[in-house]
Amino acid sequence: LMAPIDLAGGTFAWSGYLDAMWEIALADADVCVYDGRQRLGVPGTAPLWAADNFHPSNRGHTFLADSLVSFLDPA
Repeated sequence: LMAPIDLAGGTFAWSGYLDAMWEIALADADVCVYDGRQRLGVPGTAPLWAADNFHPSNRGHTFLADSLVSFLDPA
């Protein structure tokens, strides 16, 4: 599960963490990645983002929860 934030210009540790998650998933067919960043869109885009343009809004959290359920149980 990847957090729905993208710390552009953030620390190396964060980008390294994300890179490692994708590397593991690509190397092992039994591992899948739910990337919330790809689902919420550009930070600051209403109505899925809170006023701070960094955290999901209440609607954004609901959207992520619903999409995660669909991801885990696509039936």
